Amino acid sequence: VGRDEAPGGGLLFLHLDDQIDSRSLLGTYTCTDIPGQFRWRAGALTQAVQEGRWVVMEDIDRIPLEVLSALAPLLSTRNLELAGRGETIHAAHDFQLFFTLTTHARAGGEFEESEEGHRGSVLPPQVGEILQSLLTRVAIPALDRLQMQTILSKRFPSASPLIGALLRSFEIFQTRKLSEEADAGHGERIPISQGDIDQGKPLLPSLPSGTQPPTTRHLFKWATRTAYLLSKTTLNWKISHPTEFKETNDLPSLPSAFPHPLREQILLEAIDVLLASIPTNPNPILSLGRMSGAEVVEAYAKRIGKEWGVAAGRVEYLLKRREIRIGASSAVVVGRAMISRDRSASERKLSKETKNTFSAT
Repeated sequence: VGRDEAPGGGLLFLHLDDQIDSRSLLGTYTCTDIPGQFRWRAGALTQAVQEGRWVVMEDIDRIPLEVLSALAPLLSTRNLELAGRGETIHAAHDFQLFFTLTTHARAGGEFEESEEGHRGSVLPPQVGEILQSLLTRVAIPALDRLQMQTILSKRFPSASPLIGALLRSFEIFQTRKLSEEADAGHGERIPISQGDIDQGKPLLPSLPSGTQPPTTRHLFKWATRTAYLLSKTTLNWKISHPTEFKETNDLPSLPSAFPHPLREQILLEAIDVLLASIPTNPNPILSLGRMSGAEVVEAYAKRIGKEWGVAAGRVEYLLKRREIRIGASSAVVVGRAMISRDRSASERKLSKETKNTFSAT
């Protein structure tokens, strides 16, 4: 809806956290080239209010009180008050403000049950009291498995044969969200599902305290990287696959003919995207008697590797003994990342530096 209907070039996303302050949203005075002279620079929210943009503020449960007090007049009267400037800006006709709230509690947090029956994070009392009467709440349930399959297949058609493995890997985290956030205890082993127990799969450690489980956004990021790998590979991996998914809970299995080098590359992307939030160097005092972050990452990586047909020993090698490639010939290469070099620009810069009569400092 935002892409098709929002004025001014689509939605404007603002990510909130406890480090943001009202000046970054509303604006502040900045220095100019003239000493002693300052110029007002409007913040992202102020510009959006003036232009009539649609603004999405994510993670409203992290909003500082300072920012909340600045937003309250805007929500109640559509007037944005710039206290430091002594000015009041009335919002343009098309201006709309949306907030998002993570649909599961953070580690150690409590759950609340909405009228629609969906779980969501509990807002801090002071935030809830101010916003309760100013916002219209819309609960959006999580996508089910069939919807996820359909969306992934439409958005990443080249990766359709791998969607089953992608979703099964992602569901390793999703099926244990509630047990993780019910404070099961870091290092305590909890089964993924009854099916995993029946199949004799090893139990996984719980995520460290304060670690967010991967969300749908992480899944799509991983799928994007997977599709990119498939588009750049020189290996023959073309496999026939169904164009539509049937209404069933069964996920298609990973094709046995899928090349192993590609499986390992996709696994490495999964480790970067899905497991990057796990701290691998925790406080040694707090981690006494518990699994370290590195051990937790290894346990989950081996479980994901099992879905992709990568042996546990090979996963351990990729995590601990894999050689990181570094080069700078026609492109700058560090591991799996590559940045193309503009040789003409480099030569022009070198030529310019050789004409300089002063020594570089």
